Amino acid sequence: MRPSRASSRTPKHYTPSPPAERRKHLRRTFDAHVRRERERLRGDPHRELRGTLVERFLALHLAKGRGPILEIGPGTGRFSRTILAAGRPTILYDLSRPMLKAARQGLERRGRGAVRPMGYLQAAAEGLRPMRDRSAGTIVLVGLFGFFGRDVSELLEGARRVLRPGGILLLEGVSPSGVIGELFPLFPRSARVLLRAPREYHLHRIFEEGWQPHDPEHGAPWEFGFWRPDDLSRRLAQAGFTVNDRMSVGPLLGNQAALLKRLHRDRVAWANLLDVEERCGRLPECLGVGASFLVCARRSGPPRRKDGRSRARG
Repeated sequence: MRPSRASSRTPKHYTPSPPAERRKHLRRTFDAHVRRERERLRGDPHRELRGTLVERFLALHLAKGRGPILEIGPGTGRFSRTILAAGRPTILYDLSRPMLKAARQGLERRGRGAVRPMGYLQAAAEGLRPMRDRSAGTIVLVGLFGFFGRDVSELLEGARRVLRPGGILLLEGVSPSGVIGELFPLFPRSARVLLRAPREYHLHRIFEEGWQPHDPEHGAPWEFGFWRPDDLSRRLAQAGFTVNDRMSVGPLLGNQAALLKRLHRDRVAWANLLDVEERCGRLPECLGVGASFLVCARRSGPPRRKDGRSRARG
């Protein structure tokens, strides 16, 4: 969320977009921003810090899993190399054909002998309809979960159907405090505009509803869902998952760009910073502080009904 110029008009009434409309908008957006996605977690040390922490979290839990891996929303393949390094059959699954093409081209440049995906599949993630039941041992959903808004029922039901019993779901969420904490220090000019008209820029919705509508005029180029870590853990439990690990991404220095540039020049200090960030990121009081947070959840018993009781097995 990066605000544009302030406006004095009265905010409109917004409602969540129908899933088909949201997917159409996202496909157009991602198709047109392959280059931007390729550079999103590269270059500046604060971006490298976040990317490396995500890679380490994925590598830790992929090493414990078994069976084929389904990476949903690989984009240009930023984390696909880490996933392929697990040495398991992997399918890259994305809504955007240009993104899949960019990922394939990047992975094919690795030369002979490099592990490559067993397939590429363009389809919507809701329901994972092209995938067979219990066909994956692990599903990876990094950098995409918020784009499903707040209604993630179909996505989680599809993930549970596709995962084998005991399979692992690895996903990344963004908390309300995390996105604002990132915006203020890294984009100070935008922060000033936002704070002069917080309701127009949907701050109340982000904190109270966990939701940002599609409103490009006020810094919201797409609809997005924000999750507090405990709320997401409860939602996963309702869908039939047991959360095993959670970690905030860069809660200590993730937004301190100037300091990170200095630390990045010292290999020992940088390596120790990664360890400290991981330790701090797993503390309950730090989970909602970083730019995002990562979750490892295992497919457990039958999903719970809205009244809290478990559904009977069919």
